[in-house]
Amino acid sequence: RFVAFVIDMLAVTITVGTITIVSDFVVDQFPIGEITRNFVTILILLTNVAVYIGYYVGLWVFAGQTLGKALMGVRVISVDGGRITIRHALIRLAGYWLSAVILFWGYLRVIVDERRRALHDKLAGTLVVYSRNVGDTIRQQVHDEHDGMRRDRYRKMLEQNQQHKS
Repeated sequence: RFVAFVIDMLAVTITVGTITIVSDFVVDQFPIGEITRNFVTILILLTNVAVYIGYYVGLWVFAGQTLGKALMGVRVISVDGGRITIRHALIRLAGYWLSAVILFWGYLRVIVDERRRALHDKLAGTLVVYSRNVGDTIRQQVHDEHDGMRRDRYRKMLEQNQQHKS
C-alpha cells in the first residue's frame, strides 16, 4: 500500500508540477499587471487542487483503483464489497490528511487493525483488497463489463428467436 501511495503521489506531483511550470511560462510571456498575475496564480492553484481531488476521487469511484493501486494489484471497495461512491471517496481523501496529522498514526493503524484498515478507510467505510479478490485489473473489469453486455444481447436475441418460433 505504501508503494502504491508513493506512485500516486509521484503521478499527482508530476501532473501538478507540469501544469504549474507551463502556466507560469505562458503567463510570463505577456505583460500583465500584478492583480491579473495574482488572479492567474489563484486559477492555477484551483486547477491543481481539482487535479489532486479528481485523480483520487475519480479513479477510486470509476475504476476502484488509482494508478499506484493498479500497479500494486490492490483496489478500494466499500465495506459491503461494492464500488465506492463519490461520498466515500471524498471522505477517504480527507481522511488521508487526517491520517498524516499526528505522525502518520492514521496510516499505522493497518498494523493493528484486523481488516488492515487505515483511519481514512475506517472513516469512509472502505477496504483495500487485493485485486484478484474483486477482479484482476482495470482492463479485466472493462473486459468483464463488455462480456456482460455481449451476454445480455445474446440472451435477448435468443428470447426474440423463441418468440418468433412460437
